[in-house]
Amino acid sequence: MLETHLREYHRPFVRGVVVGVNSKVVSKRLGHSTVALTLDTYSSVLPGLKEEATAKLGLGSIGV
Repeated sequence: MLETHLREYHRPFVRGVVVGVNSKVVSKRLGHSTVALTLDTYSSVLPGLKEEATAKLGLGSIGV
């Protein structure tokens, strides 16, 4: 039951990030006080985000 609840709770964030919704908008929709809280909480849900951001920003292999 708790696992299902958490999966449903993650869904808006995952969908938002996948379609490119601004992190601040997603954070507010989840009721979080800061974007940092949202990103810290859900960064493990999408492990490829860091690599994707690095590629989009053209940062190569810089440790981000």
